[in-house]
Amino acid sequence: MTFSDGWGKRSNKNIENKEIKKENNNELEAYINSKCMIQYTNDINKILSLMSNSYAQYELCKHQLN
Repeated sequence: MTFSDGWGKRSNKNIENKEIKKENNNELEAYINSKCMIQYTNDINKILSLMSNSYAQYELCKHQLN
């Protein structure tokens, strides 16, 4: 084994480790994005529910005043 062969092998290991870390970061990022998207969806659903209830109350009030 020459020095360049050994260096090349170490270099490949570093690249592989970086790729593994990148994959782990991508998994973590995907997990965080998923959790945030679920929270965002829940918030939007709450807003839509409040808007629907508010509009229903508006319509009820409007009909009661007529």
